Amino acid sequence: MLGGAFCFSLCLPRARARDRAIILTMFQSGMDVSTLCSLKYGDIAEGITKNEHPLKLDLYRPKTGIDYYTFLGRDAVEALKASIADMKARGAQFKPDTPLFMKERGKEPLETNLVQNMMKEVAHKTGLVDAENNGKSFNPLSPHALRESFGSIMINSGVPDTIVDFWLGHEIGEMAEAYKGVQHESLKQM
Repeated sequence: MLGGAFCFSLCLPRARARDRAIILTMFQSGMDVSTLCSLKYGDIAEGITKNEHPLKLDLYRPKTGIDYYTFLGRDAVEALKASIADMKARGAQFKPDTPLFMKERGKEPLETNLVQNMMKEVAHKTGLVDAENNGKSFNPLSPHALRESFGSIMINSGVPDTIVDFWLGHEIGEMAEAYKGVQHESLKQM
């Protein structure tokens, strides 16, 4: 799966600015598609302005009702800047509550099914999968596959399982409170 995600990232220069930002944001943060679609400009504005790498994202996962945080790497931050610049050039105005990822027309937030369809279309256009996902029921370049890749990379890099679960917005009970406290700087270094 990691190989597929790596190959997928090589094809990103041809993707539209918004789509590139979506894919890199999901891959470098491990966030699920519903969390991605709920992001607002205010969630990243300060970190983007300060050019933080990695950029800490304080998140709420709608699926589980859990508050957590994760980080975005340099590639995702740069892709977000390019996407925002592209949208501003097309007349979009950003306020803290503006959806970070919007539908092509209007200011409505992007919906999960549109993200999934876009990723399948990009995977198909790049030749990484055919129209039938190479005969498999699971698209190796889906939002979930990027999330799984993030988790695998972190665990294989020596990050403890509970921290990876926290970054993925999983329920980890009392352990989450410890990670929400002052430890975010040491977790950022990981």
